[in-house]
Amino acid sequence: TVEELEHSDRAIRLGIGNKIPPELMANAGILCAFLEKVRTLLGNFPLILNSGYRCPALNADTPGSSDTSAHTWCLAADFILPSSGAPYEIACAIRDSGIPFDQVIHEGTWVHASPISQQGQVRQQTLTARFLRGAGHPEYSLGLTNY
Repeated sequence: TVEELEHSDRAIRLGIGNKIPPELMANAGILCAFLEKVRTLLGNFPLILNSGYRCPALNADTPGSSDTSAHTWCLAADFILPSSGAPYEIACAIRDSGIPFDQVIHEGTWVHASPISQQGQVRQQTLTARFLRGAGHPEYSLGLTNY
């Protein structure tokens, strides 16, 4: 739901309003429809969002996030589906499903997925993120790796 995309414990702690602006509501619909396809693929279990929409202020205060993050366009979600497997298994299932997507990233303890890019691309790009100590941003490699 839109409410789930807007919810952020971090935003609440920081006192940041994280409402999706009207001009991004169409993107919210695209993202919700995509996430529903993923949920159906994986057995209709509850999908737990860590991060959906991030307003610019929240994104700027989120460690490791990019200035060009699809989260700020309401076109990406970070999530887990504990009833359906580990994040690596979930990322592989999405990759292999035939569901169109722009990016699926195995981020260790969660999956980042976006249905389309800000430019409307559907690249079917898979990546694996590695979070190195002391590095401000993760390093990404092509493909999905279970580590």
